[in-house]
Amino acid sequence: MSISLPLFDFLFLYGFFLLWFITFGLIDVAHLIKTGMLDATSSMVTMITLGLAVITVIATIWFALPINWQQPVTLWGGSWSGTATNSNYFPPTQ
Repeated sequence: MSISLPLFDFLFLYGFFLLWFITFGLIDVAHLIKTGMLDATSSMVTMITLGLAVITVIATIWFALPINWQQPVTLWGGSWSGTATNSNYFPPTQ
């Protein structure tokens, strides 16, 4: 039995992570505004965090553009899965 998934399934996982990160980032900024903690330190840390997040997303897009997202990824199956049940790895017990 062989289990293969297209590579873009992992892109969906990354998209869900980005959505989660953006949600909590917006909650963080709203909390800073609501509590009135907009001093220089909190603003600087927030801008650095958001800047690094934007740089990470841009780098991800840059490196992900040339990838063929239709390429299947074999999770289980093919020639390597037959070796997991080979008697050389699991010798019969006496």
